[in-house]
Amino acid sequence: MIRKGTALLLSALLLASAMPFAVSAEEVSAQTTEYVNFRTGPGTNYSSKGVIPSGTGITVTDTSNSEWYAVRLSDGSTGYIYAEYISVSGSNTTEDGEVNAKTTADVNFRSGPGTNYNS
Repeated sequence: MIRKGTALLLSALLLASAMPFAVSAEEVSAQTTEYVNFRTGPGTNYSSKGVIPSGTGITVTDTSNSEWYAVRLSDGSTGYIYAEYISVSGSNTTEDGEVNAKTTADVNFRSGPGTNYNS
């Protein structure tokens, strides 16, 4: 019985170590650069929750879609804004709009997306 439990545990650990983990960038302060639609999803096919004025302070919560950023407004509501109309504050953004991030623990830097790639 113990052998079966140990085998199951080792199998689960092996499977978990083979899965790629998503890296979560920290939230960043930003502001809108134009009057822009605040949408329910990442695209013009999603409904607008309203128009956000130029210069409105927002928090960018996800930049994984390079065209539509997930954002949170000061009242706590969440939605999406076309990335071209967002200016991210601080030194963590490059000229081409990429966001610099830092690791929070020791990690392997691999040649590809998975533990089967060289470190």
